[in-house]
Parts: sequence; structure tokens; C-alpha cells
Amino acid sequence: MYSSQSLFCPFSCDPVHKLFDTLFENVDTARSFIDEYVQWYNTEHRHSGIAHFTPSQVHEGSWEGVWTRRQEVLDAYYAQHPERFSVPPRTHAPAEVVGINHREKNALAA
Repeated sequence: MYSSQSLFCPFSCDPVHKLFDTLFENVDTARSFIDEYVQWYNTEHRHSGIAHFTPSQVHEGSWEGVWTRRQEVLDAYYAQHPERFSVPPRTHAPAEVVGINHREKNALAA
């Protein structure tokens, strides 16, 4: 579920790549670290590119319940303090279609 593009550079760019030799005792320790990191990245880390939801929430569809709750909170606050807003606040939702370079591919295929 994680973006290969977003994870590739942090673990392959020169400074970090060179540190792997000193950070981990062996390949099993490195694999364990990566496994834990990917689990955190997919299930706990909220991403601005997908409206501050986790990749797991978007993949499973559970983001909709969280989105509803966020919007309810904004609506209640707006009802109490409409003077603080020029327009009613809206909670962002993830894009319907995501991918790496998918727009360019679709444009070329047309």
C-alpha cells in the first residue's frame, strides 16, 4: 500500500544508504526495522497527499467514517462561530484515483 516512490528515496539516497552499514548489525535487523517502518507508515502515519488519512484507511475504505466525524466537528464549530469563517469549512477527501504518473499514461493512451 505504501508508495514505492515515496519510500524509495529515503532508503536509497546516498547519505541514508551509507548509514545502513553502521545502523544495523545484520540484514535481519535491517529487515525487521523496515517491516516495522512500513507497518507504521501504512497504519499510523497520516499523509497530506491523501487528505491526512492513513494509506490503510484509504485502501480499506474506513476513511469515510473518519471523514464524516471530521466534518461533523467542523459543522458544529461553524454553527457556534460562523463569524470566524467566510465560507463553511469542508473536510478534504482523498482523490478517487491515485497512482504514479497515471495522468501522463492516460494522456498518452488517448
